Amino acid sequence: MIFDRRVGRGAALRAGWNDAAWGQPRREMETAVAPWYERGYAGGLVFRQKREQDTSAQDVMGRVPRVVLAGWL
Repeated sequence: MIFDRRVGRGAALRAGWNDAAWGQPRREMETAVAPWYERGYAGGLVFRQKREQDTSAQDVMGRVPRVVLAGWL
């Protein structure tokens, strides 16, 4: 019984993380595992925000002429 609850928590945590990280809407979860889903969702949102920041920084660097970049080396 304890093993089953732990598996449920882990699955809810992963589901929340995946939903947030890839922009999926929240799911309805059973009351017992809902807090774990929300923790995972919060972590997935942090991942998605960091990924978007990294992507926008790469876009800016892609627009800087290489001559300017060579001067920085």
